[in-house]
Amino acid sequence: MAWSSASHPDRLLLTRQFPIGPDRLPEFAPIMQAANRIWNSCVWHSREIREKENRWPNEGELKAKFKFFASWKELHSQSAQAVVEEYFEAVSGYRKHRENGHEEMRPPDLSQRSIFGRSPGKSRALTSYRTAMG
Repeated sequence: MAWSSASHPDRLLLTRQFPIGPDRLPEFAPIMQAANRIWNSCVWHSREIREKENRWPNEGELKAKFKFFASWKELHSQSAQAVVEEYFEAVSGYRKHRENGHEEMRPPDLSQRSIFGRSPGKSRALTSYRTAMG
């Protein structure tokens, strides 16, 4: 549950999670592809920044940059933001392991599969999208 936006502060929103069978998965292909494009854009932009400026971009930079991309608009805004947040969780994990001496760790890479199925956070993004769509 979550409280609604400032425009309706007296509303409490209820979201539900439920499993999706493989027979229903094709219905969500456009959503999953849009999420993959956002994830892959995060990877590409992060690589560019690391090569040019020797630093990782922050979450706000990527959200601001991708906010006007077509893929961002194909998803509910909270779902698109959740994809960027999940990318930064992966980056944080990578950086923490490298700092602890695990040199075999590699940074998050391009995704060819559905990122909604990889962690609980991403299923939240799908839930938010489905709730918003009715």
